[in-house]
Amino acid sequence: MGGDIFPMMNGKTLQDIPFIFIGVDIGENIGAMGDGVLRYGDAVYLGTAKTNRAVPSMWRIGDDIAQRPTNAADYFETEGEQARKRFWHEFGHHVQQQYGVTNAAEYVSPVLEKKPLATLGNIKMKELAPSDYACINVREWFAENFSLYAMGRKDLLSKEFLNMMEGILK
Repeated sequence: MGGDIFPMMNGKTLQDIPFIFIGVDIGENIGAMGDGVLRYGDAVYLGTAKTNRAVPSMWRIGDDIAQRPTNAADYFETEGEQARKRFWHEFGHHVQQQYGVTNAAEYVSPVLEKKPLATLGNIKMKELAPSDYACINVREWFAENFSLYAMGRKDLLSKEFLNMMEGILK
């Protein structure tokens, strides 16, 4: 794989990033990420991992939260876009779990979970969430936002997340 996957990778390819991609059935889940291993469920391969929306969501931060989409995949129209979004969501878990980790203690308590994610607080996190799924916890908040960032949808992201990504990419 040559070239940029998306601009934030700063010239790196997937070969430069330490993770393993495995396609296995993981039950009801669409995808999972842990310990550098990305797994996709059969739904992605069979094309049944699409959203229930007839048209992509037009919701933005600041709109009525009751109208917020269930999942960030709801912002995308095609199954291909939705599958890519789910890949980047799971990869976002890898970034959140591994960024800044230099020892075993940081692996158990990742740097991003201590700061800056910990400073968000539950109320602020829910106000700044692009989807209901992002409200589950800080890990899902980061992964949902990361997936939208990777898919070029910065228009759906809070300034808090964009500032966080600037810090990560420095």
